[in-house]
Amino acid sequence: MTVGSFNLDYTNAPNLNNVDTGGGGLPATPFVPNPVSPGEGSVNPSDQKKAHERFVKNQTPSAWGDGADVTKPGQGIEAEPARNPVDTSKKVKEKTAS
Repeated sequence: MTVGSFNLDYTNAPNLNNVDTGGGGLPATPFVPNPVSPGEGSVNPSDQKKAHERFVKNQTPSAWGDGADVTKPGQGIEAEPARNPVDTSKKVKEKTAS
């Protein structure tokens, strides 16, 4: 049973602006994995190089339909504050408290 084990304070909401990105098995952005091959003869993610900057800029996700963008326009890395779980969870908590 999960009774009593669910925290409505959202204390573990992730901050998408604090996600480590780059090579060595890290994601290309907070939203997509690194597509770079580790290289010939290797399947070790630590051998991956950083994703190309053009790939990162083209991975700017947006909400379906008329919703707000998830990231700040045109850069694909920094989350829009209105869509970042660390910020939105605070708003949800405030609404449930009232």
